[in-house]
Amino acid sequence: MPSKPDITIAIPTYQRETVLVNTINALLKQSHENFELLIVDQSTTHNSETQIALDSVSDPRFRFIKATPPSLPAARNFCLRNAQAPIVLFLDDDIEPSKDLVKYHLLAFKEHPDASAVGGRVTQDGFPIKKEVLRFDEYGISHGVFTATQPACTNTFPGGNHSIIVKDALKVRGYDSRYYYNAFREESDMSLKMIREGMKIYYEPRAVLHHLAASEGGTRTKTYKHIYDSPLFYRNELFFTLRVV
Repeated sequence: MPSKPDITIAIPTYQRETVLVNTINALLKQSHENFELLIVDQSTTHNSETQIALDSVSDPRFRFIKATPPSLPAARNFCLRNAQAPIVLFLDDDIEPSKDLVKYHLLAFKEHPDASAVGGRVTQDGFPIKKEVLRFDEYGISHGVFTATQPACTNTFPGGNHSIIVKDALKVRGYDSRYYYNAFREESDMSLKMIREGMKIYYEPRAVLHHLAASEGGTRTKTYKHIYDSPLFYRNELFFTLRVV
C-alpha cells in the first residue's frame, strides 16, 4: 500500500460476531485497493471464533481499535480524527458490499469536486426501489429512498454508506453525540449541518451495498429487539425535528 491511502473505510461496531468478520473479508477484496480499513470495536467481548478471526487478519490495510463506552456518533468522530486518508467512508458492520463500492465513492468526488459528502445506495430485503433519492424538506420530513436508482444532488446521506471529506466534517464539529444508543438521525443531523454551511452532497447509486440487518448485535443488543421498540428512537427523532424546524 502507498504511504497514504486514498480513503479510510471506517466501521464502528458493537457486539457483532460472524457478520462482522464476513464484512471485513468482503471489504478487503475491493477492486480499488489503496485504502485503510479502520474498525472501532465498542464490544465488551467476542466469542472465541470471532476473536480468532479478527486476530488473524494480516492485511496491512487493516486497523482494529477498541473503544468505550458505546456511542455511534463518538465512534464516528474518533474515526474522523484518526483517519489516515482525507476522505472517510462510513459503513455498517453487517453488509455485503459491491466489489466497486470504494471505486465509485472516489469517482463521485472526482466527478463532483464541489461535493463534501457522497451518499451511496443501500439495498435491503423488503425495501422498495424507486428512482428519486431521499431528501428532507424544510420541516425535516423525508421524501424518496436510499435504494434510488438515479444519481442526484441531495441534502442527506445514509448512515451506513456515506463518504465524507474529513476537513469539511470537522469544520461543522463532526457528529452530534447527543444522539443516543441506536443513534437514529445522527447522520441526518450531520448532513443538514453541512448543507447549512453551504456544502454539497451527491448521491451515487453505483456505490452500492446490501444491508443484512443482522438480528443479533448492533444497536438491538443494547436492550431492544427492534429499533422502533426503543423510546430512545423517538427521543432522537424529536431531538432531530426540533433542531431542523
